Amino acid sequence: MKPKRDPKTGRFLQTLNISRDELYRMYVEEKLSTSVIAKLYGVSSETIRYWMKKYNIPRRTLAESHTGYRRGSKPHLPTPKPESFLWKLGWILGYTQGDGHVSYKTHRKVVQYGSTKVETVEVIRKIIENTFEISSKIYTTNRNVQIVYGSPLYDILTGLAKFGTDSWEVPRVVKTCENNQIKLGYITGFFDAEGTVILKSTNKRIDIISVNLKGLKELSNLFPQVNLIKPRLTLGRKGSENLKPLYKLTICGRDALLEFSQVITPMFPEKAQKLKEIYNSFKK
Repeated sequence: MKPKRDPKTGRFLQTLNISRDELYRMYVEEKLSTSVIAKLYGVSSETIRYWMKKYNIPRRTLAESHTGYRRGSKPHLPTPKPESFLWKLGWILGYTQGDGHVSYKTHRKVVQYGSTKVETVEVIRKIIENTFEISSKIYTTNRNVQIVYGSPLYDILTGLAKFGTDSWEVPRVVKTCENNQIKLGYITGFFDAEGTVILKSTNKRIDIISVNLKGLKELSNLFPQVNLIKPRLTLGRKGSENLKPLYKLTICGRDALLEFSQVITPMFPEKAQKLKEIYNSFKK
């Protein structure tokens, strides 16, 4: 079968194995853009637009692409949906930027996660493989467990985000997607990777740390977009000859902690339990 050409540009279109229902769900229900869907499937935006026309899926107008609260309306906390594709995609991006390892060495594309706890690695593996249906390899040493993915996950993630301990940025797809589930998933993923819950009776708080000041600023800007109180950004540790300065976002105060514990749903049981304790302490 000859490859199809785009009727407008005349360029050849890549083969795309996607049903109408799946494309409709991602574009209409999940509100992903054609460029993001293209990156997820490793094809061009032209290919996605071709199949949308073929499947008779209408494109959004410019007005439909810009949504917001009406003036005078009261913002409400969104309902997290960890089972949704966008929430899981956001979680994977946030967690990988916080505690994953993305590298391209000796002609091998690698995405790697590690932990001293088998249960932690199993949670990561389950989320990734349920989202993208790709396999991994697990390596066990005396100290920790490593889970390794190859080029399929590497290509997806690097097509959507920038990685590196001191150079990561909140991905554009997270910033611009109309569906807030991806923002909730991203905040949760980064919290699962780099967050700490402090339960001291006189100083209950949540800290999210990184050496990347710019990245933390961008992360803090996501909070108001999902109607969470913006956290305070402070210097957690001064830099020295051998250490980079460490910055932290601090969520404190009754209202901020209650809101955060209501809409952030950690995937790791220990953190989920600590958030529940924070919530219950203020609800007594």
